[in-house]
Amino acid sequence: MGNIFAKEVESGVSEQTELARASSDSTTLWSAVFNGDLQWIQNQVNKDESILYVRGSVGETILHLCLLYNTPKHKEMAEFLATYCPYLLSAHYIGKEYFGENCLHIAIINNDLNMVKFLVEQQPELMYGRATGRFFNNMPCYYGEYPLFFAACTNRFDLVDFLIEQGAPLDVKDTNGNSIFHLLVIHDLPNMYDYIEKKWLQLQANEDESYKQEERRPALTRTVARIGKEELLNTNYLTLRNKKQISRPKLQNVQKSKEITISETEPGKCLNKQGLTPLTLAATMGKVDLFEHLLNKARQVQWSYGPVACTLYPLDILDSNSSFNLTQGKGVLQCIVENEQVELLAVPRMVELLKKKWNTFAKRYFWQRLVTTVVYLLIFSVSSFLKSSKWEEKNFKWVAFDFSLEAIVFAGALYKLYSQARECYLTGMKSYFSGSGSIFNVINLGFCLSVLLSFFFYVIESPWIYPCTSLAMILGWFYLLFFLLGFKLTGVFVVMIYKMLLYDVLRFILLYIVFLVGFSLSFYMIDERTGLLALQDNFRMCSLVIVGDLGFSGHQSQYPSMTTVLVVLYTMLVGIMLLNLLVAMMGDTFSRISVDADKEWRLELAKLIMSFE
Repeated sequence: MGNIFAKEVESGVSEQTELARASSDSTTLWSAVFNGDLQWIQNQVNKDESILYVRGSVGETILHLCLLYNTPKHKEMAEFLATYCPYLLSAHYIGKEYFGENCLHIAIINNDLNMVKFLVEQQPELMYGRATGRFFNNMPCYYGEYPLFFAACTNRFDLVDFLIEQGAPLDVKDTNGNSIFHLLVIHDLPNMYDYIEKKWLQLQANEDESYKQEERRPALTRTVARIGKEELLNTNYLTLRNKKQISRPKLQNVQKSKEITISETEPGKCLNKQGLTPLTLAATMGKVDLFEHLLNKARQVQWSYGPVACTLYPLDILDSNSSFNLTQGKGVLQCIVENEQVELLAVPRMVELLKKKWNTFAKRYFWQRLVTTVVYLLIFSVSSFLKSSKWEEKNFKWVAFDFSLEAIVFAGALYKLYSQARECYLTGMKSYFSGSGSIFNVINLGFCLSVLLSFFFYVIESPWIYPCTSLAMILGWFYLLFFLLGFKLTGVFVVMIYKMLLYDVLRFILLYIVFLVGFSLSFYMIDERTGLLALQDNFRMCSLVIVGDLGFSGHQSQYPSMTTVLVVLYTMLVGIMLLNLLVAMMGDTFSRISVDADKEWRLELAKLIMSFE
């Protein structure tokens, strides 16, 4: 879909350029606009004003192009067109790529304060236009649709000042539910964030004062005023400069969002459609400096004594299991863990939070689960041993003891399976199988199913009981790696094993399968034997090379010379090159993780703590 969109944009822009450069002289409308030939435009307008309403290849008007070219003569042409034909001022792009973009958006991107003032004075409703085309939904041109958002995201304080003074709305969200504060986090602009927040609080204070004055007015007058506001649909905005009211336009792409208003919530707690506040968005994107900046803004200094101070931080925002997060959005810790932003876990406040949570409850739960798991695995191991040998043992006491152990194993497997199913239901299947700690969820689930299947085969006296028990034994003891994450000494190595298996070994297996299938079939074609058994022997023979067993001596070939060449080639490619490549990839993974070993372990510790909540 992205490639199709890029081709459409490229095609439209190319057509626009071709029309503009079709002639070096001003013989067409588009070439006249490109050349900035105001005289030609004036002459043609006197003959036929309909040329002012012509649209280009991407849905633009000639006024849009004048502002886009942004030269002195084009600015002069733009002022003439805006004054002569007010329709061009309110017109916006109608093409899918740039839909909703108006003249004010372009002037803001050009950082042209004089043009912005001119456009707003001519038509104030431009401040409420929304650029919702696909071009503005992706970085680096994702500026939040509204002109004020464009000015803030381009870090122009003078434009922001002017637009706010003229009544541009601050209490709106774009299509993604992002407020202006979310946008400033995305573009990493802490100074502009502080500035907008200051303006926001000033407007809030003004509204509170206006409300108090209204309450002090006589009841009849107050009722009439309220009725008037309802008739205007709350579209009157009081400017700070000249106290003049501006009536909001009723355009298709102009609407006030009712999801958030100045009086409903604090700037730092407004949520987008993903349930993220500006702080949690910074955590999700891994913006360390901005995250610390916003976190420091949220703190409260309880007291200070010279260089020493007692500072309070909002636990309802930082913690992942609080009433605020459960009802209104994700917590900071949850966002950090889900997106594996290891750098943020080195922030002193986050280090302290993890330490407090570990000492408060997680450490106790950790040891309880560790001891319970080890005891259960020991019981399962003894039970499996007795199960495989009790057919020879006729002692009633041993049979009773074995039966009691098997009852404990069976009940434990059922309870664990129920717990895993409940966790999958609460967190969602996608999060359960792809979120943090998903590998251990799969191991745990596989262990429970293997144990229950072994009991089923035991009841029906099937020989498959032993393969199932063998698989359960491996998965059960592998699950102890989950608890080794809680120790700094071993946690980093568990992470390395996981990364190597997931990335290095997986890539190696994909390459190895190509060589294995190709050479196995090649050996089969020159083998004297035929049939499925011969093909199976050739696959087994080639697969053993990876463990150093060159079992080609028993190969019955019709072409001994060719067999020798294939054996040497296969040994060099697989036994030497691929294996050394795997060792090199693992070494690279080890070196990369070792550099940030402390941060990687802290991330796994955070995952461990969240699994206990």
